[in-house]
This record gives sequence, C-alpha cells and structure tokens, in this order.
Amino acid sequence: MSSTSKFLIGLLMLMVGLYVLLKSIHVSNSFSMSYRFGYGSVGVPAGVLFLGFIVGVGMLFFNSKNPLGWLIMGGSLVMLIVGVIMNLHVSLAHMDAFSLLTIFGLVGGGGGLLLGSMRK
Repeated sequence: MSSTSKFLIGLLMLMVGLYVLLKSIHVSNSFSMSYRFGYGSVGVPAGVLFLGFIVGVGMLFFNSKNPLGWLIMGGSLVMLIVGVIMNLHVSLAHMDAFSLLTIFGLVGGGGGLLLGSMRK
C-alpha cells in the first residue's frame, strides 16, 4: 500500500472516528446569575461581574484611554468566560461496548495509519 493511500485512509478513519465520538458527547451548562465565583468561603456572585462589565464599558465610553476601565471590563469579561467554562458538564452518551470500541478503533487505527504514512 502506498504512503498516499495510507495517509488518505488513515485521515478518513480518524475523521470518522472523531466525528462519531464528538457526536456522542453531551455538553450542558449550569452557569446562572446565582453562581458564586471564588475560592473557599469567599465568593463573588456572577451578577456582580456583569455589573463590573457595565461599569468598565461606561468608563471606556467616557474616556477610552482609561486603563482602569480596560482593566475592569477585561477582567470581568475574562471571569465570565472562565465561569461559563468551569460550569460545563461533559458526559458521554449511552452506548454499548462494541460501539465505543469501534470508535476508539477508528481513532487509534486512523491515527496510526496517518502517522505511519508520514515516516520514511
């Protein structure tokens, strides 16, 4: 088998395996305004981050060169994004062992063929 055909078959197997695997993953989010950011017993409600974002944007509309406005707006935006990501729940769909082994076989075999076709 030529290295080009190994590459194409491996790429196809890898893509199909990853597609089926990613289609089998369920992602949900529990982020809400009542969520508290923080460490230990100290926390900040998520609504305060929206308030910080609004204040930061207001400061920037008043004076766009104000570094404190950029810091407040950027910090609250980063914390909101981090809060949403931290509250993601990822779970695998219910499937039988054969389906899961087939997915892993496609990903592993496709990756092996793909990498094997690249060496001399």
